[in-house]
Amino acid sequence: MDDIDPIEITHVHKFFPELTEKEMLVCFLFCREMNRYEIAEHKRVSVTQIDNLLRTIRKKLKLTENQEIKVTYLLRVLRNSRLS
Repeated sequence: MDDIDPIEITHVHKFFPELTEKEMLVCFLFCREMNRYEIAEHKRVSVTQIDNLLRTIRKKLKLTENQEIKVTYLLRVLRNSRLS
């Protein structure tokens, strides 16, 4: 996935102030339908590190399942896009 737009990530990060830049990138990639293995390969880190980041993201967003990250991402982006 070479077409990652850093400006888009920065824009979306405004809707997730509780996440660090690294967490936001993993969230962004996960919500763009990359799986844990693809994200790990893209970032050149272990799948365990990605699992730990996803767990931290879930904890910060008060979620229980990885799929809830996608729902939360879509809801925040859509809600804030309508307000802009």
